[in-house]
Amino acid sequence: MRTVLTALVFCLPATAGSLRENEVVVAGGGAEADGHGVSGMSLWVRKGEPAVAFGVSLTNGKAGRGYVLVMKGDPDRKSLATWGGSAHSNGKTATSEGYVTIGLRADLRYSVTPASETIDLVGRNYNLNKGRVFLIDLGAKEVTVQQVEIELAAPSNPTTTEQVEAIAKDHLKRLKKQPGAVAFFK
Repeated sequence: MRTVLTALVFCLPATAGSLRENEVVVAGGGAEADGHGVSGMSLWVRKGEPAVAFGVSLTNGKAGRGYVLVMKGDPDRKSLATWGGSAHSNGKTATSEGYVTIGLRADLRYSVTPASETIDLVGRNYNLNKGRVFLIDLGAKEVTVQQVEIELAAPSNPTTTEQVEAIAKDHLKRLKKQPGAVAFFK
């Protein structure tokens, strides 16, 4: 078994669009062994917009199915937004774990095998057959998660912060037009 592990990369070049204080754009890296893997969580956090995080399964380096998290909370980013994560694969199971704090904290665990995938958000398991987009409110007294079945652009595994920014903006643009998500953006 050949194991390849790529650490979660935190890249912040100015070319992704000038970042202001307490903003971040992260290209998530990934891990793959024997042609089976998972991306790390890519993240886009900007003032005045919900944050967007996403990841995908990987088969022989190609992006497969995945998830999208859209998180609101502290829109002016007055409190420090924090994040972290990792990805690993043993050739049978590949797992990406991470967290984002924007007001409150949202924890993620995305795990894939060649035959299955699971996602746990904020300590709860969700059935990905019911939707791969999760609208998360981190600005209330407790975290709320709304799972929605909305079709977005084809999944991809970005390698640059410019790609992360473009994907995040596209997800937000599409979601703001979807009846199942409109109330979240008010």
